[in-house]
Amino acid sequence: MNGWQRIGIVISALWTLSVAGYAAYERLDMPIPLFSEVTNHPERGEWSEARNKLFVDYDAHSPSSLNVGATLDAYRNAKTEAEKVAISKELTRIEYSTSLKGVFFAVLVLPIILFWLCAYIGVFAYSWIKQGFKGSR
Repeated sequence: MNGWQRIGIVISALWTLSVAGYAAYERLDMPIPLFSEVTNHPERGEWSEARNKLFVDYDAHSPSSLNVGATLDAYRNAKTEAEKVAISKELTRIEYSTSLKGVFFAVLVLPIILFWLCAYIGVFAYSWIKQGFKGSR
């Protein structure tokens, strides 16, 4: 293995660590503040904001299978304080889960494949051109 291949391996490893690190950051950073805001203060939180992430997909599960967005709308449109309290209790029973989006794997692998492909095409083209100049002497 020559020095250029070793540099390529280091660059590939750094890319992998960077993308995986960013996905871990999204997974660990986002859910608690926004989800607690959505569940504890539904009048201020937006469910669509919580799901707007690049690599991590957040989902909500409720024992009563409620639709989180519809329930937040119901809270905002509630006429009485008793309705708001009942809906708030329902929102606190929501359980959240996360999963990686398909784009994570594409962003993780495709640039590495393209990088190596371009590198080897470049090396082949350089060698081919160099051989052409040697033959003309």
